[in-house]
Amino acid sequence: KGVFARRRYAATAIIGEIEGTYFDPSYGSDYCMTVSGDRRLEPSPPFRYVNHSCDPNCEFDWFQVREGAASRERVFLIALRDIRPGEELTIDYNWPAAGAIPCRCQSTNCRGWIV
Repeated sequence: KGVFARRRYAATAIIGEIEGTYFDPSYGSDYCMTVSGDRRLEPSPPFRYVNHSCDPNCEFDWFQVREGAASRERVFLIALRDIRPGEELTIDYNWPAAGAIPCRCQSTNCRGWIV
């Protein structure tokens, strides 16, 4: 599985908002990311399937967005460089060393481990 660009994206473009289900920090799955110290996000498709690369073309960014009198944290997938149609969208998982697994991204910058 993976997520592929349907069109061209310029560097720094917002590709899409990462939506999903928020949980307390005790919950975990292979797809969860920590959004803040007290919340974890399990993304919904398609961004649930963004793969790792040691040379990623995207990153997740968190923004506080005002919604009326309140504000909430929202997560977006952002292009790190220009992306061509059909190119796979990838991020650096940057896992803690204790959770490291062998990396098979095949990029020229591959670290050998997802850490």
